This record gives sequence, C-alpha cells and structure tokens, in this order.
Amino acid sequence: MLRSQPLDNPASQPVPSQPPSNLARLKTWGQPGPYPIQKLTFNLEDKTPKRIQLSQSSRQFPVDLYLPQTSQRKPSPVVVISHGLGSSRSAYVYFANHLASHGFVVAVPEHPGSSVQYFQALLAGQVSRDSGAEEFIDRPLDVSFMLDDLKVRSQTDPRLQGRLDLEQVGVAGHSYGGYTALALAGATINFNQLQQDCGPALQQTLNISLFLQCQALSLPPQNYNFTDARVKAILTISPITQSIFGPSQLKTLKLPILLLASGADTITPTLLEQLRPFTWLNSPHKYLALIEKA
Repeated sequence: MLRSQPLDNPASQPVPSQPPSNLARLKTWGQPGPYPIQKLTFNLEDKTPKRIQLSQSSRQFPVDLYLPQTSQRKPSPVVVISHGLGSSRSAYVYFANHLASHGFVVAVPEHPGSSVQYFQALLAGQVSRDSGAEEFIDRPLDVSFMLDDLKVRSQTDPRLQGRLDLEQVGVAGHSYGGYTALALAGATINFNQLQQDCGPALQQTLNISLFLQCQALSLPPQNYNFTDARVKAILTISPITQSIFGPSQLKTLKLPILLLASGADTITPTLLEQLRPFTWLNSPHKYLALIEKA
C-alpha cells in the first residue's frame, strides 16, 4: 500500500531505505486469524417507501453473514462486501472468511439485478429485460437496508445480540461494487460528466466499463444521494469511477479510501478508472495499491 502522491507531480520526499516498523504486523494480516467462524444466511425483502419511490418496486435478496467466534464482550465492526457485475456473494467466501477470522463481522449481500444468476436467467428468457440503470439505485439501497435489518436482528436474534457494531462499518466493493462503496461514501451520479463522455465518441472507446456507466443516463436526472453515515471507510477494487462520478464528485469524499487497481484489467482500465481518479480524491487518508499482473 502506498500513501497518495499525485500522478502528475513527482514525489518530493525521499523513499525510506528501511522497511516500515510495522511491516511484521502487516504480514500477519495475510495469514488466517485466530477465530473460528459461524456463517448465517438471511433472506431480506425491502418494501420501504424509499425503495418504492426510487426503484418503483420492492426487492428481495439474500445476505450471508460471517460471525467471528470471539470471547470479547464488545461488538465487532462490520465489513460489507459488494460483488461486481455478473458475480455473486459466493465469489468472496475466501475474503469474508479471512476478515471474519481476524475478528470482523462480514456481511455479503447478493445484488439480484446484477448477479450471475440474473444474467443466466436473462439468457434463458426467464426474465424479460436487463435491469440496466436501476441497479445504480438498487445496489446502495441494498446495503443500507441490510444494515437496518441487521440492527433489528441484533436486538431480537440471540445469535447476534451484542455482536455487531453497526456504527463502525467498512464497505469493500469490486468493480460495480466499487461504485456501490463510493456511492455509500457520498459520491453521487454525475449526469453532466456522463453526458460529456457518453456521446458519439463512446463508439470508439476502449474503456468497456464506460458502456455500463453510460446506462445511468436513462435514469431521471436528479440528485441520488445514498450517503450512509454508518460507513466509516471503503475499499474499492478496480472500481468504475471516471464518468459515473468524475472529478467533481470524487473530490468531495472525506472518508478513508483504499483504491486497489490491477495492472492487467481490460474491462475497467487502470489508468482511466483508477489511477487518474485517484488523483481527484481529496480525502486526507487515501491509499493506492497496484497489483501488476492481476
């Protein structure tokens, strides 16, 4: 992990010749933690007025919850993992287990309008249309509703009582899930940027993720604010950012942000969707990590 340094300005500080003093501690985080894990699955249905108003329908989706079996009495912080387009909550079992083994409660929702099961059903003719732009609304709503639901369950379900600190939430999101995390952190859809980037030049772009981002233009243009104050930090893995948010939105974020980029991503190009957008962030705690051959 590297502390932020604008890409167009060379670093003015010398690179330390010695490794950081906490390197040994960082290495231990790569190993499984000491805690055994209990996995629970819940099926949720959101019929709240906000959901109905914004997406015109209710929404059902499953959630996997990974609970560390600790002896500590205080509640554990919660990490949410939001999957990418055409993926599922099961794709992140290894990540959820690892975090839970270190003492975090991990909640992994399935976003039904952009999951692998949805696209399989679409290809089989079992659903009538692509969920399209509505997922830009539904995904962050899924997470906030899930946190509301877990708060209720933590007061009524003996397995969860006193276990979850729902005021200390981190969100990790991959690709489309990166959008979800950034939206929950306070970034809103930038319709002006989308109109600028989704014109005739779209047909010549090599940025495949831009075709997904441009779908948001079919939404009624308004201020879609999905900020959730319970979210205190985010991890974005190859997120889509350039046009859906643009500089004007990313610079407003103040939460700690770790942006993880891949050196071999052909869907969300690293330079356009992660490296340049990283320079737009004004958060005092922003970090960039690049995995060269991932």
